[in-house]
Amino acid sequence: MMKKRAFTLVECLIALAIACFLLILTPPLISRSYVNWKEEVFLREFEQVMDTAQITAISTGQGSFVTVSGGIVELNCHGARELDKKIRFPDTMKSYSVQTYGFKPYSGNVSQFSSVTFDGQNRRYTYVFQLGEAKYHVEITEK
Repeated sequence: MMKKRAFTLVECLIALAIACFLLILTPPLISRSYVNWKEEVFLREFEQVMDTAQITAISTGQGSFVTVSGGIVELNCHGARELDKKIRFPDTMKSYSVQTYGFKPYSGNVSQFSSVTFDGQNRRYTYVFQLGEAKYHVEITEK
């Protein structure tokens, strides 16, 4: 009589228990990655809005404004109204201040020194704008 090779019931139950354990661990990791992705997409859109405001102020010779308040970033391009835009914060982000950034005609420089902070779920993003220049840098800190 030949002996058949097969998994025992105990081996199958152990493999099933390991698979279930791994399945329980993955949803929090996936949701955290999704939240980080949504925040990064919003920040890229915010940077695009700032760049659009600057370029429009330079090219049209009229000021452009970006307002951050109440969970919305609003772009107002006086020289090109078709570029006006509003973007909403993701559910996981907040900004506690109301800021309006004006970009000067022809130079595109920021009219006032300021910074805006976005509090995400795991990180804090601070955009610091340099007075007299159309530059900013981002400071990222872990919570």
